[in-house]
Amino acid sequence: MRNIVQVHQKPWGRELWYAIGPTYLGKIIVIEKGHRLSLQFHRVKHETIYAFQGSFLLQIGHKRRKMREGSVAVIPPGTVHRFEARYGRAVLLEVSTPQAGDVVRLEDDYGRRATERRKQPRSSRTAGKRLLIDGNRLLGRPAPRKQRRSRQRARSQLRR
Repeated sequence: MRNIVQVHQKPWGRELWYAIGPTYLGKIIVIEKGHRLSLQFHRVKHETIYAFQGSFLLQIGHKRRKMREGSVAVIPPGTVHRFEARYGRAVLLEVSTPQAGDVVRLEDDYGRRATERRKQPRSSRTAGKRLLIDGNRLLGRPAPRKQRRSRQRARSQLRR
């Protein structure tokens, strides 16, 4: 692992690459207010995003979610996604596989060339089921029966 922090300026903010290993890449992503990243997907790269500071809009396929501090999203390969700092400056922590150049750009606000799709990305329906929000709630799937019962008991005790 290299111990040098690399700063990559972007038209929407910057990335600080703080952990570069043979099987992983750790980044701090700063998105300035009013800016957004390309609508994109990755063929191989798998990423996990943690909302460290501020709130941002996460687009997965055609669905959009407001990510607040402490929220987590898992983005598997082939998932069409975009981050947007609509509510103010946002700081994200990203841990991913090391394929930093694996970006297939579908749309871009800054005139960077969109990359032609060679492989069909996952549908937004499949991607939405894999999006992890607030640490433990999987979108698109009901909570396991045991969790539902626990919640129901807790609610009924609160009503008493």
